[in-house]
Amino acid sequence: MPRTDRRRVQPLPRSTRVADSANLRAVITLPLVLRFVRLAFVFAIVLSFAIFVWPTRYRYDHVVTEGDTYPVRIDRFNGDSDMLTPDDGWYPMGDTDSTGDSPDAHTSGTHRGRPRATS
Repeated sequence: MPRTDRRRVQPLPRSTRVADSANLRAVITLPLVLRFVRLAFVFAIVLSFAIFVWPTRYRYDHVVTEGDTYPVRIDRFNGDSDMLTPDDGWYPMGDTDSTGDSPDAHTSGTHRGRPRATS
């Protein structure tokens, strides 16, 4: 009588199985989708950092007027500068020329990005 061996055949591990066409499509596209999601997430983080953190709209400095030091903020986009006063809040700094005329309301108080020294 022939001897029959009744050993149980173990299935192949999932990684070595031959995938059918539906699974094959899912196996191929899943890493691509995950890669795209990861890239979009990193791009969103970099973009939000660039918009909200760096560079800020204003550059801060200070000016000394009549013995008092006041903070000054300078707009990086158009060069306008404002001085923080205790009574008025952010007050636009006007630009006076050498003739002593009154400051023009539409003229920036900066010279090449820096506030002019006051005497």
